[in-house]
Amino acid sequence: MAVSWPAVSIFTPTILGHRDAFTMLNSSAAWRPSPYLLLVLTTLFWSGNFVLGRAVHAVFAPFTLSFWRWSVALVVLLPFVWSSLRAQRPLLRRHWPILFLLSVLGVVNFNTFVYLGLQSTTATNAVIMLSVTPVLIVGLSFLLLRQTVTGWQALGIGVPLDAFSRLNLTYGLEEIKIHNVDTNASEFFQSQKGDFLKSSLTLEVVRDSRDSSFIPTRGMRSSSSRHSIRSS
Repeated sequence: MAVSWPAVSIFTPTILGHRDAFTMLNSSAAWRPSPYLLLVLTTLFWSGNFVLGRAVHAVFAPFTLSFWRWSVALVVLLPFVWSSLRAQRPLLRRHWPILFLLSVLGVVNFNTFVYLGLQSTTATNAVIMLSVTPVLIVGLSFLLLRQTVTGWQALGIGVPLDAFSRLNLTYGLEEIKIHNVDTNASEFFQSQKGDFLKSSLTLEVVRDSRDSSFIPTRGMRSSSSRHSIRSS
């Protein structure tokens, strides 16, 4: 979803390899905000979507929330892009199948499934689960497009950094059920009774110079990790 200010005059997205300038009327000098500010705002709006989706999960059905979200976005953005859409009609007609597929997979399904998930878990758990997206993108890019993994991409999927070191990013989801607690147990154990869903995200740096993982004769293994755990 693009956010536009009245002072912004031009932005040029790339559609299927074509660079088409979408021009807006501007009554004053163009204001060019910092790209870092825009990226921070993008992250804020994106994460706010999860928080809001969880906050109203008992009020709106997932499909209703998804429908109204994009309906309002259409009404707000259409006046700004209508003239450009008319000018680009031949291009849009020529590529409508791929545009339709991307809209269904990337807009309709993604947000609907997010709101469905937020019916039964917290916004924090949903965001932690979604953190595996970069790993899936790298994997699918290799399988479908034969794109190799770069050094920066390797940081997120545990590819060796050198001959002995690697960085691992691990996500875990565990369902915990505690029942039949003895009535004579302490108040602490009584409070643990029930069903819980625990999600965890672990970032680990490992250096392993051992000659064998099972019966090493030389070398050593060391690691440092950071854990983020959330229970609901």
